[in-house]
Amino acid sequence: MKFTVEPRLLDHFGVAMYNTVPKAIAELCANAYDADAALVEVHYADDSIAIVDDGIGMTKADLEGGYLRLGKDRREGRGGERTKKGRAVIGNKGIGKLAGFGIAETMLVKTWKGSKKTSIRLNRDELDEADDLESFEIRAKTAKAKRGSHGTEVKLIDLMEDVVLPEESRLRDYLARHLPSRPGWIVKVNGVECTSADIKGQRVGITEKIKGFGKVTGFYIVADDRRGLDAGFAVRVRDRIVQERSLFGLNQQAHGFFNVARIVGEIEPDFLDPVGGPSTRRDKFVINTSRSGFNPEDPAVQALNDWANQKLKSIADGLAKERSRDRKKAALKRSPEVEKRLKELGPAVYSRLDEALESVISKLSKNESDETIDEIVDLIIRYYESDALRVILETIRAAAPKEVERLSRLLAEYGAARVGEVTETLHTQVEVIEVLRRKVSEGVIEAEIHKIIAANIWLLRDDLTYWFDNKPFATQLGKALSKKFKRTGRKRPDLVCFDDRTMCEEQGQDPERLLVIEFKRPGVKVSLKELNQVMQYKMVFESSLANIDSDKIDVIVLGEKFDTSFDRKAINATSNYKIMSYEELLAKAADRYRDLYERLIPEGLGAKHGE
Repeated sequence: MKFTVEPRLLDHFGVAMYNTVPKAIAELCANAYDADAALVEVHYADDSIAIVDDGIGMTKADLEGGYLRLGKDRREGRGGERTKKGRAVIGNKGIGKLAGFGIAETMLVKTWKGSKKTSIRLNRDELDEADDLESFEIRAKTAKAKRGSHGTEVKLIDLMEDVVLPEESRLRDYLARHLPSRPGWIVKVNGVECTSADIKGQRVGITEKIKGFGKVTGFYIVADDRRGLDAGFAVRVRDRIVQERSLFGLNQQAHGFFNVARIVGEIEPDFLDPVGGPSTRRDKFVINTSRSGFNPEDPAVQALNDWANQKLKSIADGLAKERSRDRKKAALKRSPEVEKRLKELGPAVYSRLDEALESVISKLSKNESDETIDEIVDLIIRYYESDALRVILETIRAAAPKEVERLSRLLAEYGAARVGEVTETLHTQVEVIEVLRRKVSEGVIEAEIHKIIAANIWLLRDDLTYWFDNKPFATQLGKALSKKFKRTGRKRPDLVCFDDRTMCEEQGQDPERLLVIEFKRPGVKVSLKELNQVMQYKMVFESSLANIDSDKIDVIVLGEKFDTSFDRKAINATSNYKIMSYEELLAKAADRYRDLYERLIPEGLGAKHGE
């Protein structure tokens, strides 16, 4: 018994693996490279394609014993792993010669060496009629050739009907990228040398080692213009591209689409199909048969994939940091007072805040407006100037209702003393609001609520400053209140804040807008008495602060229950008075911070914190 080979096996070696014009031509050109050709001419037309090289050529015996011997490993022949010119031999499967059958029905092979020219004709229909390939007789024609000449021509005719012929320029670009690039080797298509389009941008070399496997060399370019580019690394082995550009599983969205899309390059691992390396049967098939990819189960391939993924991630993250630094610098340049505020926080806080600014800005869209960036920079600085929410949250979580007084002292003490990563702070603020909502429902006393909100003014609005922090202003208000309420001792509002966006830069200037807050303990109804009280405060401020108009003084009364003797809805419809429940205040604060957090962290709260 013996094996017989069905002619349809040619479909697996031709149509299945070399089913596009560029791939088929590249494979036939690679054969010319292994034949030490200096020049390959591709004659490209609508009805035929010819690949002509000036390589070593073949005799009739070479054709029969080598070219027509399917599966022969040319690296095991007389020349070994290198050609006479020292080139690392690319082919080793012995089937690339059939690449023409991937796009054509007929291959005409002419080769000349010494003083003889030999020609053969291979036609698919004729081969299909044979019982088996070994019994099919291929007739060779011989003729005289110019003494000393050598080379081979493979002409493809009867192109398949569904074959798509790419434009000449695209074919040249493909061949230039996929075939070796070295002195003494030129490929032309219709007389024009194949060159790949130059990608303008910063070029960086790569030379790194993968422990336990070997060295990776190559380069990458950070392209000035990402349009029309396939991002990632292509893999070159033995001077030829084996794998097209790939991101090796990198999540493009997670690491900045616009950054990743600009990274293009090539890497060449010296441990995949190395010259003189291991030659076990498995080692020979690290690269797939059509040389268009690798065996994904091979440990060396897996190590390369892991390294490439991390390398691309590192480059993309570096670009993101560079871009956010540039945008941050531009924002600071637009607002010089911001830089001053940063430095006033001290070196340690400045360093952490600087990193936070870059981290957040890097998450913004490339097309985000300067105005939006400036607003976010300002907001982040405010958090670092006033918040200690991570500490606060842990304290609140640990506190029992009877420990509220101790809790309030801690809040007042730490309210403006600690800082944290801004996105974590945003998430924490949402959590703090939810915990505070539960604490209010437990019926804490008015003084405790006062301390909590005074230490965390962000619950009311992001742009407020507690009035006692402005000493000249606090003194002025204190005198006015003492004069008005001299019969009732040191009566004053529970909380007075000013909008610090309107403050002038000069030291000692008064604010231009005020917010007056009066608290009522949960469980006790808010009546007209409390409303009249804050109205009197408002009148005092109007008369004693000449530079603040009456419509620039807002009043909020906070409580849990409300007397039905007044229409709360009608009062809230006015521009300067609001009567709110604690639940309404917390709900508004929660919505505000949740919206901002989810904007900066698109995956949302649950995605980031594993909920």
